[in-house]
Amino acid sequence: MYRLVIDSSALIPCGEKREEDIESIKEFGNRLPEIAEKFGVVLALSKKILEEYSSSVKVGMRKCAGHLPKFHASLYRNLDRIIRLGNLKKCVARTLSELGVRAHVIEASREGKFEVSEFVKDREDEKFVKTALVVASSGGVYIITVDSQLLALAEERNYKRFCKRFEYGRNVKVVKPGAFVNMVESL
Repeated sequence: MYRLVIDSSALIPCGEKREEDIESIKEFGNRLPEIAEKFGVVLALSKKILEEYSSSVKVGMRKCAGHLPKFHASLYRNLDRIIRLGNLKKCVARTLSELGVRAHVIEASREGKFEVSEFVKDREDEKFVKTALVVASSGGVYIITVDSQLLALAEERNYKRFCKRFEYGRNVKVVKPGAFVNMVESL
């Protein structure tokens, strides 16, 4: 079972991105349904992540309409339903059969205990790292991103400090979408 926190940058395969990153996002989006079927995938979400998906991701995906990979197209079609998961009183995992994955919205109170600003330059990215840390308390989690500021967390010097600061930091891996696919296929 793979647990993923998907940054908004990895959900929009068009726009002002390097061609290499666009291809990485497309590969991830086309292969994720197979990975989910074979190994299982849980999308870790928070209310703040869902708010961002509701605004910028929805708009960005609309601009890419017709060019979305499999997973992204399915996510776009089901985005309103996924966003409503944040309104549930009880946070439980839900199977999203159309996407081939399970979604789990974490409780806001659980992510509030992590102060990550020294590791994340953009405050808008903190929600992804906090959600990953909550999930990491029960095992490995991958932050999927093409955002250079989030990817900086994976640099050895930063990652060592991160792991030293947070008990379960070692369970968090920050990777590009294509690198995640390559890692899964190499196993």
